[in-house]
Amino acid sequence: MKNDVKPYIEDNEGEDKWNEFQFETSIYALAGIGFEDTSNFSSAEIMQINGAINNLKGLISEHLNPTSQQLEFVNHRLNYLVESTTRLNKFDWTNTFVSILISIAINMCFDTETGKAFFNLIKQAFNSFENFLNN
Repeated sequence: MKNDVKPYIEDNEGEDKWNEFQFETSIYALAGIGFEDTSNFSSAEIMQINGAINNLKGLISEHLNPTSQQLEFVNHRLNYLVESTTRLNKFDWTNTFVSILISIAINMCFDTETGKAFFNLIKQAFNSFENFLNN
């Protein structure tokens, strides 16, 4: 029994990088939209989102070296996100945003460090949008 418990305790006490990263919570904070906000995006916000998503596409292509299939998947998902700004309210769009980013991370099989790099690219691309929402 000691042989079974010791590895369990060591694993539990070890560093859990995915737990520390808290991808989903960080993405919700980045979007800057509260769960109570069910208003639609303004034209200016839609333009900001489109610019941020186009910036993110370039950053992913430049920094994460996706295969052509991965790049096609990323572009398809991000184009869907752009299109959804005109038909979804902010609350629903934020949930779609998180879902799409997680699906991209899964599709590209990111390890912990690459997942952090992906999140930093998202922050870089959406920094101007977050600042826009807070003004």
